[in-house]
Amino acid sequence: MHELSLASGVLTLVDDALRGQGRVRLERVVLEVGSLAGVEIAALRFALESLAPGSVL
Repeated sequence: MHELSLASGVLTLVDDALRGQGRVRLERVVLEVGSLAGVEIAALRFALESLAPGSVL
């Protein structure tokens, strides 16, 4: 399930971007997935929701 790997990478990117910013409130993360990416949107959403607890999200 490569959506889990993608979700993990997204969380890492967001964490890296926010590191050193002090106290900020992250309200939204917007991802654009191209039709040829081979990504199952529901699986990616599930993976993000599963990994988000305990992360910056």
